[in-house]
Amino acid sequence: MTLALSMVTPFLLAKTVDNALVSKITIQNADAPHHLSAHPFQSKVEHNFIQKVSKALDNGESLTIFNEKRSWSELSGDAGGSHLLRFSISVNQFTTGKFKIEGAENVSLFLNGMSMGGSEASLTLLNQDYRALVIVSGVDNWEDFVITWENDNEEQASLSFDNDQSKMRPSMRHFYDSKTVNTVSLSPDGEYLLWSTSEYTDLGGDTAHRMVEIMALDSQEVVYRFQGMTPRNVAWRQDSKSMVFGHDDSLFELSTSTWRLHQVASDVGDIRSVEYLSNNELLLSWFESEEKPHAYTKRLRALEDRWSYWRGKQQIHVLDIESGLFKQLTDNTSSTSIYDVDTNNRTAIIGRSLIDYKEPPHSLLQLLEVNLDTSVETEIGTFRTLNSAHYHDDGIYIVAGPNFKGGLGKNIGQEDMANDYDGQLYL
Repeated sequence: MTLALSMVTPFLLAKTVDNALVSKITIQNADAPHHLSAHPFQSKVEHNFIQKVSKALDNGESLTIFNEKRSWSELSGDAGGSHLLRFSISVNQFTTGKFKIEGAENVSLFLNGMSMGGSEASLTLLNQDYRALVIVSGVDNWEDFVITWENDNEEQASLSFDNDQSKMRPSMRHFYDSKTVNTVSLSPDGEYLLWSTSEYTDLGGDTAHRMVEIMALDSQEVVYRFQGMTPRNVAWRQDSKSMVFGHDDSLFELSTSTWRLHQVASDVGDIRSVEYLSNNELLLSWFESEEKPHAYTKRLRALEDRWSYWRGKQQIHVLDIESGLFKQLTDNTSSTSIYDVDTNNRTAIIGRSLIDYKEPPHSLLQLLEVNLDTSVETEIGTFRTLNSAHYHDDGIYIVAGPNFKGGLGKNIGQEDMANDYDGQLYL
């Protein structure tokens, strides 16, 4: 009688990280009274530490731990205590597999600042570079310490490892989660800069962390930081002594002399733009939404009615800061937008989009000048293409497509059609 046994084992393509590529910093000595591995908030402590280390490495800065400057050294010497290890990984294609770290009792693995697990971590790696940071303790000697990667199958490309000293390819997190500048507003005298930044973190998930600050440009120091506020529609007074902005449903004014903040108006969430007309007056556009006739359906009034924001009217108002009283300047069946303001002559260039499909580009814009004291409007012209209009000492500068004023900006043959999205400058 013959007994046949069959055993099928998966083929794992294993690759060991050369310890010569791994550098370390000692976090705690072996005689420390309380070890990191036994900390009641270990994961939170490690996360914060790794974030700081990653930022320091990205910026080429040295690392100081409890007032003691630490330097990276080779993987040798006393193995007791807690250590931070560092190396890099380069992946050439989508890869799945497992990291196994042997020779340490306690292991925490981080890739590009994200926690991946402990001594055994099953991972999905993308085509990019990774910085591996590993917190270990309970190592008897470095000769027995081994880091191994095992591919899930032999068809996948092997990884390559390095010492994290060379430049890394950018990852998707660099493009999508890195800190970006969202708003920049310079005071008229060039002394202050308001700017806002946003970034995404592991703890915040899909909610961005936002920071809004005012910086003194000469000293590069932050002079004011907004707490729990995200200013919008920021406008500076001409003498730079104050600024106004919207937040939630209110308007606020901030003094740059005392840095005192006070509310100018409340329940005005539909204000779309605001700027100083004088030290005590604000010129603003205020949108009045139209009540929906039905929750789900509507009868289209025009092609533009397919846009949810088209219904309703936006008109121009002046707010007296001292009394809080609003004065309406325009009232028209079409919405009115502000292009530019002449505070000395107290006039403004305004525009209204009219429904007109008679000829391409199937839109019509009426350009006017309004006296901000009397509300008297003077028509400048009606145009098929117009992007913006601005006051100038020589008249009015206009940015519009090539077909503006009968094709003044066209520089092509008559048989070709000009692209009116291609802005031209006119005086």
